[in-house]
Amino acid sequence: MNESGSLKKFQKELKVLFRSEDKDFNWGIYRIMNQKNAEITQFIDKELPKIVSEKITSLRSDFGSEIEQELSALEKSLYDAGVDPKTSPKYQDLLKKKKEGRSLSEFEDSIFNHLLEFFSHYYQDGDFINQFYFKDDQYLIPYDGSETMLHWATKDMYYVKSSDQYQRFSFQTPDEKKMVTFNVSVREEEKGNKKGTNKYFVLDADNLEWIDNELVCSFKNIFETDKISDFGKNKTERQQALNEEIVKDISEKLGEHGKGLDVKKNLVKFQKRYVEDFFIHKDLKGFLEGQMNFYINQEIVHIDSFINDDGSFNDDLKIIAKVFKDICKNIVEKLSLLEDLKKKICGRRACSVGKGRFISND
Repeated sequence: MNESGSLKKFQKELKVLFRSEDKDFNWGIYRIMNQKNAEITQFIDKELPKIVSEKITSLRSDFGSEIEQELSALEKSLYDAGVDPKTSPKYQDLLKKKKEGRSLSEFEDSIFNHLLEFFSHYYQDGDFINQFYFKDDQYLIPYDGSETMLHWATKDMYYVKSSDQYQRFSFQTPDEKKMVTFNVSVREEEKGNKKGTNKYFVLDADNLEWIDNELVCSFKNIFETDKISDFGKNKTERQQALNEEIVKDISEKLGEHGKGLDVKKNLVKFQKRYVEDFFIHKDLKGFLEGQMNFYINQEIVHIDSFINDDGSFNDDLKIIAKVFKDICKNIVEKLSLLEDLKKKICGRRACSVGKGRFISND
């Protein structure tokens, strides 16, 4: 079984896509994903490498049998014609082809690298990003053959404003006895048409309190003040300095329950989620499967590499393309279920970009 870096990199990427490393979160999509976390982890860590290995082995056996049959038939015909097979160029080419097949680990490396490259085109930090397959620094969009076609970057996307969606950001303490919840109690709005850029998260000290077994940490999302400007030279430095104070206050309030808890990591994730809006695809499965087929034709079985000098097809690339497609469709199926759940959770807060329509829960 493959234990190389290609597998480990792809497994790490999948865990980000499926939020399996956020199992301490207990709200929204995370709550649902937590119920599936054991199943997803089992698939990524155990089933995925085994499935890929078995599929490659089976296909190699099938193609190997074809070569053996072709060699046997050619050998018989040459003997019948009174020709020594060793003197036949075609026979020697088949023997060479039989011996030069890739090793199992080489097949696995190629497939995992292709899978990682494919999904990295469409996901960033676990979120779907609205772009099409790109090649040579050019984005390629699907074309249906019509005389004119309107296209925009967020076509077929639902837009979700994170500050509306992420009202509460909850996670468990390591001892699983307490909950910590982040929310925003005060949010200063931009005035007029000018959108403010320097907004900061500061802890609302009057609203840092235990409510039963839940530590509620309320924040103010406000524009820069003279006091905030003293925390650093730029926005990043200032928020980092503010976060150090916030983490200190929350950790003190948690006491023994905070041991082993990375408050800073969750704080940064909450802040990022709150300010960065995101998109949900209307038909993620259809989109990714279409892009998958395009990727296979462009990157795996492109005519320049797929056809050998003698005009025969490259059996190794057939195997890579087949296994890549099977595994990719399996993962896309799981991701599309997650995307459908997001649509239901976001409900009417998500609008269809460019058309002003909202998702209905009906």
